[in-house]
Amino acid sequence: MTFFLHHGKEVNGIFDRKESSVSDDHQAPERPAPKTAEDVRDAIKTIMGEQLLIESNSPYDRSVCVKAVATASDTFERISVTGSGREYMSRVYDALEKLQEIYADTDGEYTNGKAPIGGVLDRLYALEKLIKG
Repeated sequence: MTFFLHHGKEVNGIFDRKESSVSDDHQAPERPAPKTAEDVRDAIKTIMGEQLLIESNSPYDRSVCVKAVATASDTFERISVTGSGREYMSRVYDALEKLQEIYADTDGEYTNGKAPIGGVLDRLYALEKLIKG
């Protein structure tokens, strides 16, 4: 699946589109596997920023999607950066899974916000595989 990011300006709900594709195959770009909890935190911050960009360009329930990723980011930021990279990653993943289970934004017409959190979890799963080698 490929997402299309819309660069340009929106006029009366219509985009002046300059599309560039961003693959969501959940493959981390070629970079070394994070080892320390701090390295993992930095990698997760990057993932959160990328996911926020994807969701901010969503044609459906954009505000719900952005709010869901922002809530996931806030949840992640509250987790203490301690232990090994694997331990920290496990705590973050568990917290975001729990968030996804209970999250329900009723403002959306097409989504309740669980899907964008699932997108974050998919990307974290790929990161976790990279960490475990």
